[in-house]
Amino acid sequence: MTRNSSSNTDGSNPDGTSAAGNPGEPKGSRHGATQAIQRLIDDQSEATTKKAVEMALEDDTVSRRL
Repeated sequence: MTRNSSSNTDGSNPDGTSAAGNPGEPKGSRHGATQAIQRLIDDQSEATTKKAVEMALEDDTVSRRL
């Protein structure tokens, strides 16, 4: 069964782009969950790096690859 593209109820063109009058999300916008995870990563990056260096100095071969 083919989809009838003339009855557009979701605000998109058949090719998936936003239809006229529906600008969609601004360029570069991120989902709230993505922003939350990014904050967690940013908060822990320094501690993680220090731990990896410490383990590499203790001759941990896996941490040396980081």
